[in-house]
Amino acid sequence: MAGPYFQVTAKTNAETVWKNVVLQAVFGYTIAYFTMKTNIVLFTPSLNPASGFITTLSDHEDVRVTTVATTEEMLRLVREESPALVVLEEGDDARKALGLVIDILSINAMVNTITITAMDPESWHEKSEGLGMLEPLPAPPSATDARKLLATLGRLGVFT
Repeated sequence: MAGPYFQVTAKTNAETVWKNVVLQAVFGYTIAYFTMKTNIVLFTPSLNPASGFITTLSDHEDVRVTTVATTEEMLRLVREESPALVVLEEGDDARKALGLVIDILSINAMVNTITITAMDPESWHEKSEGLGMLEPLPAPPSATDARKLLATLGRLGVFT
């Protein structure tokens, strides 16, 4: 017969992920199950939630996608949840997107950032040099771009 059941949610700053730990005593032994989801925050107001990019990210078993509509909500999540990645839309003003990256880094320098932009990667690199951003996504990003981004995050060790 199964013993007591506990659920603990713990936040780790070093890994910047939420860990849900479920402990259950079975026949005198304790078994621990770890479910880790990497949080990706999307601050992309014009991107369709049903786009191939968003659905491909959401379908990944290790990813939790959180979409936000305001700068304040995005910065709150950076502060409280330490997401692994924040995806920003460049929009009409590249300086605004770069300013948001600086705001993100001032809260938590471990958060990866990437921007959706119509600029070519070289031009974007010139504008964003020194901010440590991932190579930009084309506007609009596709399911293929999402798969490439997930592969990059995997190489960076985001998925444990």
